[in-house]
Amino acid sequence: MLKTIFHVRVRQIFAFSMAMFILLVVLDDLEKSTIVPAPIKSSTSVPLVSAVAIEPITQMPTLQRLAFVEPVKVSQITPQVSGTIIEISESFRKGMLLPKGKALLKIDPLPYQITLAQAQSGLIDAEIALKNAGTRFVPGSLMIKQAQAQLALAKIRLKHAQKDLSATSVRLPFSGEIREISARLGEFISAGSSVASVLAAKDKEIKVQISVNDFALLSHELMQQTITLDSLDGQQQWSATIIGVSQHASNLQRTLYLQVAEAASPIYGQYLYANLPIEGWHHTVSLPESALTLKGEVWWIDQHQRLSKSSLENYLIDNKRVYFSVAESVAKHALLYPSNSYSQGMQVRLKAEL
Repeated sequence: MLKTIFHVRVRQIFAFSMAMFILLVVLDDLEKSTIVPAPIKSSTSVPLVSAVAIEPITQMPTLQRLAFVEPVKVSQITPQVSGTIIEISESFRKGMLLPKGKALLKIDPLPYQITLAQAQSGLIDAEIALKNAGTRFVPGSLMIKQAQAQLALAKIRLKHAQKDLSATSVRLPFSGEIREISARLGEFISAGSSVASVLAAKDKEIKVQISVNDFALLSHELMQQTITLDSLDGQQQWSATIIGVSQHASNLQRTLYLQVAEAASPIYGQYLYANLPIEGWHHTVSLPESALTLKGEVWWIDQHQRLSKSSLENYLIDNKRVYFSVAESVAKHALLYPSNSYSQGMQVRLKAEL
């Protein structure tokens, strides 16, 4: 028993001695090894940037603003005679676009037919009276003049009766769209009362509201200039003439008035894009919009590849490009995608020129 315990103790002491020997060897190797420090990146490295060459432009883009088509006036259709409505046209409905002269409704013509017959009879009596007076009195006498005046009056009454009878058929005085109807079959209407509201097909007004700042960018000679109008989906285009410019500002906005000559003009209530002419600047250049900072600044790269910054006072953004005027002595390259970490005079390296 004691002999067994002794052998176990001897083996434990031997194992512990071997472990300590190995540990000492490893520690000695670590102490002799050389530690190579990691390379430290230089904080003064020159950033790599993208740039674009500056080129003058010869033609300015147009300023695209929203336009709205509205009627100049909603016209009221009124009959010239009174009476009971005995007939209404099938096409006399809301939303119908009707041609000029289209019959809308008919007023009972009987009273006006009677008046016309009486006027015709009166004309015949006046002609007979003049003929009788000619056989009884000398020419130029008062009786002859009275008979002549009665004949003239009879002719006027006949013409008026014919006009009233014709007016029993209420027709559209111009081509247009029926907006409201205020007359019904069997209803008695008075002369001068409204039977319908109509939007004239040609009596349209196209208005463009534009801020005073944008107005300052427009061409100085706007009146009678021809511009293009585009539908919002880009599927239709019209030619329009600027016929008016408001001479005052309301809520810091000016108004332009346009007129479309084409027969197939835009409809009422339609929104359009108006492409307005812009007055160019001296030595105007264009850059990608990505060269402009949120503060309206551009970073230039000089011949020594150093940065300089300038703020733009007047500029225009159109189709992802920015247009502005610069001095001819300015640097030949502009920085793309400027960062807040850049500073005046900073050294850079050009990665690409677009």
